[in-house]
Amino acid sequence: MDDLLGYAARSGPADPQLRAAALRVLADHTSVAVSTTTTWNGRHAIAVSQSETVEGSTQRETVLFDPESGYPVGSESALFGSARRLNVSVPATISVSETLERATVPTNHERP
Repeated sequence: MDDLLGYAARSGPADPQLRAAALRVLADHTSVAVSTTTTWNGRHAIAVSQSETVEGSTQRETVLFDPESGYPVGSESALFGSARRLNVSVPATISVSETLERATVPTNHERP
């Protein structure tokens, strides 16, 4: 889920109605949880999460969306239960990403 949404976010702006429809479809899927949360930098976000449990270890992948624009603003991977062969205490945050600023430029030779 994270890879798919990340690719979609990098491939260009999507119509707001399309983003809203995609979130409604995800919210209706039984293996996906949708909630509100706060990002690591304190911004409000919609969290779309999917978990998988294998051998007593649950890994949760979450994509965070801006509630106003619907754009992906971050992701998080967390581990619960057994740490498997990882040398970490669980629960553990495995990875985090957050987009701090988003802008559009007229060409790929410019920076915001």
